[in-house]
Amino acid sequence: MNAIPAPDGRLAVVTLQVLDAKGRTVPDGCPVIDLYLEGEGEMVGAGNGDPSYRGAEQPSDGRTLQIPAFNGLLQVLVRCKGPATLEARSQGLTPVSIDL
Repeated sequence: MNAIPAPDGRLAVVTLQVLDAKGRTVPDGCPVIDLYLEGEGEMVGAGNGDPSYRGAEQPSDGRTLQIPAFNGLLQVLVRCKGPATLEARSQGLTPVSIDL
């Protein structure tokens, strides 16, 4: 997971990649990702690039969202109001987190 840093009140763009054991992006990886935000921020939305995806792309509470990756990728937008941590979990994958 990597992010473009955001000063307070700005958007952070976080890109998640589904990786294999050797650290390579899995091009057909489409697992459902559970996203959790803690701290002083709000998850504005997420996108997977799948033109056929019709599920939620914005969390109703600004803190949690479940969305599948598409072709091994997923992007999340977080409005930072101070220190925040984004965590991503998926069954069978190692959880990851990033401080924003």
